[in-house]
Amino acid sequence: MLPPGKILDMATRAGAAALDLPVGAIPPGKKADLVLVRLDGFHVQPSVADTIVTNLVHAARGSDVAMVMVDGRVVVKDGRLADTRWEGLNARARQVGLDLLELGRQPVS
Repeated sequence: MLPPGKILDMATRAGAAALDLPVGAIPPGKKADLVLVRLDGFHVQPSVADTIVTNLVHAARGSDVAMVMVDGRVVVKDGRLADTRWEGLNARARQVGLDLLELGRQPVS
């Protein structure tokens, strides 16, 4: 069993390093990738300095993501896709799922 800090490091810094991405600091004037996670849910309590990493690794959910910035652009705001490039994505994903369900109902020849 890996310690939560090691898991978080593997998912962030080490993952970026494996992809040879220059990360580790956000100097003024540079674009940034950021994820803001809500820590006020019951499932991530207590949210104090000693528990944040453990809670992020073991208790936080995707629905806890409040905002995501990619390359300096907000793409998720208030837990919803905010970038206009993704308009209609939910409807398209739903249709793909329905199409797959229909394929599964067809008899195999």
